[in-house]
Amino acid sequence: FSGLPLIQRVDWTLICAWFALMSIGLIMVSSASVSFAEAVYRDAWFFGMRHFVFMLLGLVLATFVVCVPM
Repeated sequence: FSGLPLIQRVDWTLICAWFALMSIGLIMVSSASVSFAEAVYRDAWFFGMRHFVFMLLGLVLATFVVCVPM
C-alpha cells in the first residue's frame, strides 16, 4: 500500500459516510439545543458552535493519526 498515492489509499466511501454522519449530528445538536442555549447562555448557537469546534479538533487529531506511519 505504501507505494500508492494518497488519493488511492483513502476509502472515499468511508469518508463520505463519516461526513454525512457528522453533518447529521451537527444539525441534530444545533436544532435540539437552540431554545435551551438561548435561555441559559443568551446565545442560541452555543452548543452548535461548541459541537462544531470539537468536530474540527477531532478532524485535526484524526488527520494526525492517519499521517503517522505504522
